[in-house]
Amino acid sequence: VIYLEQNKLDEAAADFSTVAGSIDQKMSNEAHLKLGTITFSQEKYREALDHYYTVIENDEDGKLAFDAARNFAFVCKTIEEWQKAIMAYEIIIERWGDQELEASTLFDIAFCHYRDKKYANAAEMFARAIPLLTENELKAEAQYWIGESYFGQELYETAVSEFLKVGYNYSEYVQWAASAELKAGEAYLRMNKIEKARRIYERIIEKYGRSSQWGSEAAKRLENL
Repeated sequence: VIYLEQNKLDEAAADFSTVAGSIDQKMSNEAHLKLGTITFSQEKYREALDHYYTVIENDEDGKLAFDAARNFAFVCKTIEEWQKAIMAYEIIIERWGDQELEASTLFDIAFCHYRDKKYANAAEMFARAIPLLTENELKAEAQYWIGESYFGQELYETAVSEFLKVGYNYSEYVQWAASAELKAGEAYLRMNKIEKARRIYERIIEKYGRSSQWGSEAAKRLENL
């Protein structure tokens, strides 16, 4: 522990590796959890996953396993292994139920589903997260990804409706509101509703200015209509 506090990671890893071999399962699990954190900080992601999974398998009372599963999912997101991240979250839900999940964890689960192209699951999880999130900017982002999730399913009419909710409910978060309006325009084009797309793009230019990144993109799209 002293080595860890002094940021001497190799020395700390050696000490915890010794403890990880202990016949005392609780001590071993605690050591593997620490080793997961150390190896993650050293960007040894596969080793970190191994340590966290060892805790998930061997911790019977569950507290360390819960932390290990969350950390396992975080590592998987870092290296963009979305299916493994989802697996870790499913372990959490199976053992402890989804009532114990924080809103930010629901958001993370939804995003993993989205990146794994499980769009229906993503839309459902983002929708569950929104009323529980405490930060309005995260709510705006979640609402944006609901739109993207329906877009990914080629449910363009629903996607437009969800995208436009971003600006209606969270207009102060321009990044998400304007991006959602651009994507709504694209959804209209996919439905061959050219005039509706045109009106969306014109409104973006009027609201955010032609020189803004969103106005500039809207102007380019107008030229191509």
